[in-house]
Amino acid sequence: MRAMNFFSELILLLIAGTVALAQYDGQPQSQQMDQQFAYEQPPLPPFLYNASEESRRQFFSIAYNANLQIAQINAQLEEWAKQQPKDVQDAFNAQLSMQKQMEALLNEERDKLLNALPADAKAVAMKLDAIRENLQLTPNQQMKQASDILHSTDANVRKQLLEVDQKLGQMMQQKQQQLDLQKH
Repeated sequence: MRAMNFFSELILLLIAGTVALAQYDGQPQSQQMDQQFAYEQPPLPPFLYNASEESRRQFFSIAYNANLQIAQINAQLEEWAKQQPKDVQDAFNAQLSMQKQMEALLNEERDKLLNALPADAKAVAMKLDAIRENLQLTPNQQMKQASDILHSTDANVRKQLLEVDQKLGQMMQQKQQQLDLQKH
């Protein structure tokens, strides 16, 4: 089973925001972040609900830093978490635990879905997994490499992989709804 951690999954969820940052290339990082926060405030992860505005800003400035490798982002986010008040740390750790459980479930289900695919689709999925697991890349580098692979892949294989992603997305949404119902 592929080992993935909370931070790399969080980064994948935040990649869409990184794309937005790419349009600001050439501007100082602080100006990029000011523009990002002025126009497109990202949704708050639950562990940031009780965080100060400055802590939130620090979190997003790390998570959306297009110049850092995923491993560097992970390390800086770990340091950021250690500096937060106990309630934010506890919420962060709870989110981390829930994320790990979800990852295990999704990996298991994804393996089942991929095993049902033809060999060419499995081979492309393995290449994409290798990119996702390479924490020495920046989020933009990951996205570019994945995009290059998908653009050079047969349309039928892309369709098969998209169907796997859609099924996993639906499953993740259902699990999240179940978790939300359990909280209330």
